[in-house]
This record gives sequence, structure tokens and C-alpha cells, in this order.
Amino acid sequence: SRNGCDKLAQRGGVCVRHGAKAKRCSSEGCTNQVVKGGVCMRHGAKVAPKKRCSRNGCDKFVVNGGVCVRHGAKHTPKRCSHPNCKNFALKGGVCRTHGAKAKLCSVEGCTTIAKKGGVCWKHGAKPTPTSKEAKGKGRKRKRQDTDDDDEDYVASVSEVVEIAARDQRKITTRAAAKKKRTK
Repeated sequence: SRNGCDKLAQRGGVCVRHGAKAKRCSSEGCTNQVVKGGVCMRHGAKVAPKKRCSRNGCDKFVVNGGVCVRHGAKHTPKRCSHPNCKNFALKGGVCRTHGAKAKLCSVEGCTTIAKKGGVCWKHGAKPTPTSKEAKGKGRKRKRQDTDDDDEDYVASVSEVVEIAARDQRKITTRAAAKKKRTK
């Protein structure tokens, strides 16, 4: 690797940033990256499909022991490889305390850790919806801007966060008022 570069070497002793080239598909005119056997998926690379849960009727992927999480597989995150450290490993098998580098927000002057798309929450990283919300099973509440009291709708992630923050403010205000009354 080059002096001062902490990225892993890919090919020819250098990282991608310093000139390592990814292998390209050997089919005429194809610029896709090689997956297996010198070709890309489109041109015949055979990759073994992921195994499915062994329980009847379950189509989820195996996590551990031939079953999915729903049917008892335990997914345990890796721990930091540093002796006597109990933190979870982030990058390179170590925690942030022992050398895992955190990617910082790409906005100039910001020192917050990047969450998504190279930026922090403050500069526009959008949280992904949970699987329940993606399937339309998010938190239901009454729509406030309609006269029809029976109509429910699925709240977006930002609405749920806003509702939770408002509820927390109410609780805090009530607790402060109660504290004043007892003094």
C-alpha cells in the first residue's frame, strides 16, 4: 500500500483509490465486474443460492443452525479482537476505541459521524423505514386533518418521531409542574 494509506490492498499491493483495477467480465463489450469464473452474473457466473429456513412453510434465509431468526437462530455480533475488550467490532475486527475509523459527515466543517449517504442526520441522511412500515404495518393513528373519525392511516417515520417527541415534552412538562406543586 501507499505511504499513509490505511485502506486494504486489493490488487497489485494497492487499494482501489491508488490504482487497483477491478476485474471486468470477459464477454465481448461487457463492462460488468467479474463475479465468478471470469464472467458477470449476466454472462453465466453461477453463485450458490442462499439457503432457506428448514421449517415447513418458512421462506426466510438461514442465519444460523439451519433456521432463521424467527425459528430460533441467534445472531451474535462479533466482539472487538483487542484483549479484555467487550465492545462490538465495527471495522477490521476492532471497536472504535481500538482503531476502527468512523466515516465523518462530508459537509465541510462537520465532525459528526456519517449515518447514510456520506452525511449525518443533521445534513440530510434519511432513516430507512422499518420492515413493518415498508409493508404498510407502521404505527396507526387517527388522521387529524379529516372529519371522518373512523379513518386510520399509516404514519411515516418522521411523523412517528414527531409524535414521540411531542409526547415526551408533555410528560416532561407534567413532571415539572408536579414537582413545583410539591415544593
